[in-house]
Order: sequence, then structure tokens, then C-alpha cells
Amino acid sequence: MKEFIIYENSIKQCVALKNGWSWAAFFLNWLWAFYKRIPEAGILGLIINIAIMYYHQTQIVPYMHSANFNTNYLIILLAIILLVNVAFGANGNKWVAGKWINKGYSTKDIISANSSQEAIAIYLGKGKSNPTNEVQENNLDSDTKSCPFCGEIIKKVAIKCRYCKSNLEEQGA
Repeated sequence: MKEFIIYENSIKQCVALKNGWSWAAFFLNWLWAFYKRIPEAGILGLIINIAIMYYHQTQIVPYMHSANFNTNYLIILLAIILLVNVAFGANGNKWVAGKWINKGYSTKDIISANSSQEAIAIYLGKGKSNPTNEVQENNLDSDTKSCPFCGEIIKKVAIKCRYCKSNLEEQGA
């Protein structure tokens, strides 16, 4: 299970963000930042990558086959690349959280779940504001019921909720 931080805005819209390391940010760094609409990190990562490529092409590649080539430059370059990637991986989710806070979201809860959707379902199932619960209760037909944990509509014979993965056998006993 992963730990997710739940953010909610003034009109009760919820988002969940995995706490900690981001593998996508680690491997894709500046591309990931632009995709997540964090232009400051994207521009900085792109500039660093261009500088690294320029240095590699002008200072390392031409001299790689010479007798006096110093491999320390190559090791330093690889270390810089690794440090940039680690910086993105370690701070990526913090940058996304900052973006949400700037958009008016506030931290509401920390939940352990397998996915962000499950974390939101668990948060909403704890009795937090979920305006769709009342509508769902009225629209149930004879072979469905509302999950007691997340409020989603599921089959009456369900043993496990397909949304929040809660065990329903213990609830029915």
C-alpha cells in the first residue's frame, strides 16, 4: 500500500497525491514537469539537460579515443545526470502539491491505499462530503446496493467492492 495525501478545494473537489518518491519524475524529469504543468521545473530541467548534452558533445566525444582522455569527466557528467534525476524524483510530488495548493486546494487527510482513486473513495467513505451518495441511494435497483465504505453502486452479491477493494463479507456478518 502507498500513502496518499488528500487535497480538497472549496467546492469539495478531491484529488489524491502519492506521498514521497515519483518514478515518472525521476525517469522523465523535464518532460514530466511540462506534462504536469510545472513550467519552472520543466524549463530548469531542460536547460540542465541541454547544457549536459552540449558539454558531452563538445568536451567528451571529440577526445574519447585520444590517449590522454580522462574518464573522470565522464563520471562527473553521469553523476550530474543522476543528481538531476534524483532531485526530480524526490521533489516531483512536492511540486505537484504546491501547484494544487496554489489553486486553492488544502490538505485534508493522509490515507493508505493502492491507488489515488481508492484513496479518494476511502476518504469520501469516511463520511466526508460526497454529494453523489444521496443520488446513488435513490437510483439503486433490486440487484444492486451501495458500498458501505465508499458509496459506489455495486452488485448485492458482491463479496469485495470493485472500487475501494473493501471486504463486504465481514460487513454482512
